[in-house]
Amino acid sequence: MSGQAAGLLALYEAVLNRDSQRVQRAILIEFPYVGVWWHIYNELPNKPEHMDREFWASEIAETVEEAYDGDYLWYALETMADEVQRMVGALCSPALSVEEGSHDPSGITAKWNFKSLLGAMYLQMYWLIAAGSELTRCEYCGRLISLARPYPESRKRRRDKRFCDDACRQAHHRNKKKL
Repeated sequence: MSGQAAGLLALYEAVLNRDSQRVQRAILIEFPYVGVWWHIYNELPNKPEHMDREFWASEIAETVEEAYDGDYLWYALETMADEVQRMVGALCSPALSVEEGSHDPSGITAKWNFKSLLGAMYLQMYWLIAAGSELTRCEYCGRLISLARPYPESRKRRRDKRFCDDACRQAHHRNKKKL
């Protein structure tokens, strides 16, 4: 399951970079087990020997050509969104908690329950995807930074955020001094 999460993250990163060749390589070579075809294979009671990695890669390529007009970015984005949503539904659940002894509606807190650490990771990925256009990249390391609220009740993040953390901010500052 963690391999699938890594595949989804690789797809998302490639889509954000609008790198169609990277998406195609990730889908067909590195992570063909991500998406609907993999679920179909896993549900087969007796897995035929001819259904190997190459078989699934050809099925995916055919699907992309026919249903997505050869657009791997579109296929990857839809596959990734569907998979993350499915995993969040399976591994996470929203919950309401009432403060002990509270008689006031303000004593209710929204939270999330997870079946595993993987569930928490998928929820973070869900929030990252839901941030949509509210993303930027760290000026030092290039990692993605979500500018959306980290969770629904939290404060908004600053729009001018340039670094993912203090370590990157300081490293960037040191590198500027050297130049």
